[in-house]
Amino acid sequence: AIPRLGPPQLAAILRDMGHEVKIYHEDLKELSGRTVWDILKSDLVGISLTSSTAPRGYAMGRLLRLRGVPIVFGGVHPTFLPEEPLNYGDYVITGEAEQSFPKLVETLANDGDLDEVPNLYYKKDGEVAFSYEEKMRPSPDDLPLPDLSLIQGHENLKIFPIMTTRGCPHGCTFCCVTSMFGRKYRMSSIERVLAQ
Repeated sequence: AIPRLGPPQLAAILRDMGHEVKIYHEDLKELSGRTVWDILKSDLVGISLTSSTAPRGYAMGRLLRLRGVPIVFGGVHPTFLPEEPLNYGDYVITGEAEQSFPKLVETLANDGDLDEVPNLYYKKDGEVAFSYEEKMRPSPDDLPLPDLSLIQGHENLKIFPIMTTRGCPHGCTFCCVTSMFGRKYRMSSIERVLAQ
């Protein structure tokens, strides 16, 4: 059970903005009735998807959305098929979300304009709308470290993931890294890697 680093990275950013954040990872802690009740009380639920986790994520999104909880999908699968998740949730953020997801949270909290949130797909008057594409940040060094302690059941982690680079200069046909993270090889500083 190795968590992806996207949710702990975004959670650390939102935590630093003053939001209460919890991450649920079913391989680390089973979703109990109490856990589901906590999730149902959320102001917003983000669900990170790969293609293999999309069916489960969509089922969860559909259930929560029926109960009135706003859902935002992100991750690799929604980045490549951004319109598909809108059948199960309210918002889709594509690509790297360290700038767009906090902006979405603040926009929703302040009844702002969704068109000002980068990399955002949503439905506007029944039609799929896209805000605008944002450039990727040159380095993650200005971000807080991913906070794995925000994962419920983090004490069960046996392997701790770290991120050292993003992007790749190559164009292998079987790989999604360049489409997701760009063709430029972006490295974290040695100090950041050691801190992780």
